[in-house]
Amino acid sequence: MVHVLPENVSFEEGALVEPTAVSFYAVRESKLKPGDSVAIFGAGPIGLLTLLSAKAAGAAQIIVVDLSKERLEKAKELGATTIIDGMRDDIVETILQLTNGGVSVAYECAGHSLR
Repeated sequence: MVHVLPENVSFEEGALVEPTAVSFYAVRESKLKPGDSVAIFGAGPIGLLTLLSAKAAGAAQIIVVDLSKERLEKAKELGATTIIDGMRDDIVETILQLTNGGVSVAYECAGHSLR
């Protein structure tokens, strides 16, 4: 399908419509409730947009896991409460400890194995 962008929408903004819709839909379908904790595996474009959608939906604790230090820093800048290096051996244990037993919702946004 082809959609003509309105004059007031830049190509950059238009390029973000589909990935934003994917992220928003994932958060909506997950039934995330205000105050819930989430883990997002992958801090690429979809993961970062999922972070913003979860934050807008009221997530109280947002944990982001990725291999890239730059992407993790961007996640922190956008509102992640905790960032975790994906090369660590204790990711699951760390998340369990941070959340007193586990997150309410987890989103897989990596597109490939973190290891």
